[in-house]
Amino acid sequence: MLIISLIKGSCNFVTSDFPNKNPHTQNHLTITGMNIKLIPITTDRKSKQTYLKDAFCVEFYNIYKELYPKIGFNKPWIGYFALHNDEVIGVGGFKGVPNNNTVEIAYGTVPKKEGLGFANKICKQLTLIALNETSNLKITARTLMEESASTHILRKNNYNFIGIVEDPNDGKVWEWEFQKD
Repeated sequence: MLIISLIKGSCNFVTSDFPNKNPHTQNHLTITGMNIKLIPITTDRKSKQTYLKDAFCVEFYNIYKELYPKIGFNKPWIGYFALHNDEVIGVGGFKGVPNNNTVEIAYGTVPKKEGLGFANKICKQLTLIALNETSNLKITARTLMEESASTHILRKNNYNFIGIVEDPNDGKVWEWEFQKD
């Protein structure tokens, strides 16, 4: 699994089992004392049994189970359970492989873990995974057309609002794009 250590804004990449272009990757993400691991969501229900005790996880397992036959299972462009202290605190992932040098991220937290900073960390990790694979990749995210925790998280992670787009599932939504420093 791709792991990126972030401590006080600096990035250290350490070894990964994803075939990536950066030789410095490791197995977890540490950000200011908060350790988050991303565990790939596979269609092998038996190997994910531990995580499928929660209705939240089952919902996202089923979403990716239906999505993978349409978009493929191409690491790292997949879905992940996000763990903190071996407890599922959320999910995150990519809505497919990059297309026209663009990839879209999506993330969320278990309702009882909302407001604790986990969605921010998941968003940051997905962005770093994408940049680690292709440094010039355009990374986008979509939100409902209203100010929310999601819009705050995206701004905090250096995403800028770029306009209104028509999403096939959600109708008109706001689109955001990551801006490199």
